[in-house]
Amino acid sequence: MSEPGTITPGPVRPIDLPEVQQCVAQYLDIKDLRHCILVSRQWNQSFLPFIWQEVRGGTRLSTGENQENIRTPVHSQDVLQRHSHLIRALYVPAKSPGNYAISYPRLRSLYLDPYSAELDVSLDEDEEEEEESEEEQQAVVESFIAIITLNPSIIKLDLDGLYPPISVDFWTAVSERLPRLKGLAVYRSVLQDEACSHAIWRTCLRLETLTIQESTIPTSTSTGLLMEGMIFASIRTLRLTNVFGLGAMGELDIIARCPQLKCLEWTTLYSADEEDLIERVSNRFGALGEKATWPQLGNLGVDFTLQDKDLASILNRTAVSLDTLQFVGTSHPPYSCTFNALRRHFHTLDRLIVEGTNALSSHMHQVILSSCPSLRTFTGCDFAARDALAPDSGPWICLSIKVLRVHFVFEEDEDHLHPLIFERLSKLVRLEDLGGGIKGRRKRGLDFRLASGLSVLSTLIRLRGIHLGDSQAIGEKEVDWMIEHWPKLSYTVGRLNSDVKTNHKLLSRLDIRNRYP
Repeated sequence: MSEPGTITPGPVRPIDLPEVQQCVAQYLDIKDLRHCILVSRQWNQSFLPFIWQEVRGGTRLSTGENQENIRTPVHSQDVLQRHSHLIRALYVPAKSPGNYAISYPRLRSLYLDPYSAELDVSLDEDEEEEEESEEEQQAVVESFIAIITLNPSIIKLDLDGLYPPISVDFWTAVSERLPRLKGLAVYRSVLQDEACSHAIWRTCLRLETLTIQESTIPTSTSTGLLMEGMIFASIRTLRLTNVFGLGAMGELDIIARCPQLKCLEWTTLYSADEEDLIERVSNRFGALGEKATWPQLGNLGVDFTLQDKDLASILNRTAVSLDTLQFVGTSHPPYSCTFNALRRHFHTLDRLIVEGTNALSSHMHQVILSSCPSLRTFTGCDFAARDALAPDSGPWICLSIKVLRVHFVFEEDEDHLHPLIFERLSKLVRLEDLGGGIKGRRKRGLDFRLASGLSVLSTLIRLRGIHLGDSQAIGEKEVDWMIEHWPKLSYTVGRLNSDVKTNHKLLSRLDIRNRYP
């Protein structure tokens, strides 16, 4: 019993416990975090580190359920200095980058955008103003070099929009001043000369992750690599997307120098009249795979046409189980060699994305769905309903699948098969994205009408999007049913109804985003 006149503290609320607050803070956006630090001194101590662990200077953020855009401030150096010990990720704007040139003891990730719109440099300025803008740009680069020099703890560096006059000094600083750097991403950039590119490749010798996207690399770089004999033995993840200058063969030279690759995502640029070149690239890619060049490869995404035998050669020689495969098939008969090579990976396959109308046969679709228990994403080709329901076809065991995009194909006399396909789909209760038809296909797809059995899909309460094709005859009662049973539905692909006016009316009633109406 408490003494007279003393105040007995009330029970502690779980939300006031620091460990609970730290868990909650991970799910709050910057706007909500700012409200939390105003509640009390103790809340301030718990939530303030989460506000400052990621600093975005002068950028736009989307916050809250309505995705409200807010402009983050360009921070003063005094404010940054006071909170420098909390900052782990830093996004530096082109405006006033010198403010950010201080030491951050815990900094791990740095994002630099040298020539963002913040500079407001017009192409119509006179020579004097252009000279001033060049001086301003050079000052930006010098500030970036200072940030890099002061923060050797950086392990991840993202660069967006690098154009001359980015000097070799910048890349030398990256190469020599960041001994712990493990990840480098270069977006929408132009490497000024051979000296810059060599500084980058020297840096890459110790990287684990390298991303180059929509950037230009000097054409002679590939030859330089061959002369120097560089091997990027530490790179585990490599992403090359629309790289200009090197060409497909030059890009493959780089890929071949990464023997410990675990993840490769490769999109190369080529024109329609260069199909013979892509075939040669495919053949060399397959030959390298046959030599077991990448024995640890478990994630492969190639966004250009690979020949069946070449892709199979790569899959056959991986020493690990594949979890992701994405490729573009030709218009020739199904990829039987690839399919057979893929069989040993069925138990671990998580994502399978196949582009090309004939790359997989209907039988292959059925085997995949009935043999891959871990499959969560499957984008396929034409899938005949009669093959999915054949007497010898097993049940679909991929019960964790979230994305299923195939074109179910029905003949004129197979209307009775729609309810049976719906029945199978109803078992995939974790589906978030369902494709029953594909835009531009003339073959009859899955009929999303209540009369065809749509109602059994009431189990798919997580569904966010559906792919309908062009030949649907959905009406108001189907739309009302979707509103009631698919509360998370937020987009459709294709037309709800083949009649244009009816389609627009139904979209207005559904009140969701529609792609390619």
